Amino acid sequence: LRVNNQIPALGGVDSLSTEQIRYLISYNFSSQNRCVTLNDYLVQVYKMPGKFGSPFRANVFKENNKIVIPIIGLDESSKLNNTSTSLLKENISEYLSEFRMVNDYVEVRDGRIYNLGFELVLYVDEKVPKSQIANNVILSVRDYFDINGRQMNEDIYLGSLIENINNVNGVINIIDYKVFNKVDGSYSPNAI
Repeated sequence: LRVNNQIPALGGVDSLSTEQIRYLISYNFSSQNRCVTLNDYLVQVYKMPGKFGSPFRANVFKENNKIVIPIIGLDESSKLNNTSTSLLKENISEYLSEFRMVNDYVEVRDGRIYNLGFELVLYVDEKVPKSQIANNVILSVRDYFDINGRQMNEDIYLGSLIENINNVNGVINIIDYKVFNKVDGSYSPNAI
């Protein structure tokens, strides 16, 4: 039997990474295969069998007495995509119906993606080439915001980012920084 899929699958990941398993395992002990708390819903979404599809990232919160599950997927070039198929959303809702409390209403929706840009003014060591410092600072910022190391709706602390930049070889201090929300064009339409 051979299958040739003309359209690549979108929106999910192969399997959970070690960090994701560590993150979810603390919630799994108390879940008892039913959804009572918001964390129980999150664990069940990530435990959903791959044959139904799987989001790259999900979050859970309560809004107007209903459980809201925003999801984000990946496109064919492994970039974040917040336009999941209605089939995936229906599959998540249907899968969770087996575990949810009788009076819980579940809504699955697309999550929001925010694009940020940074402008940094640095005081640098004259002995280290400026191009090397610039490249290493860019890599440091990129690594800090790596989507594989972040959960959806996780807080971002600028103090930690500044500390990472200050630890780059050749950077003596950060004099000033600005953060920009990049919207429209090739960026997400979500403004913050």
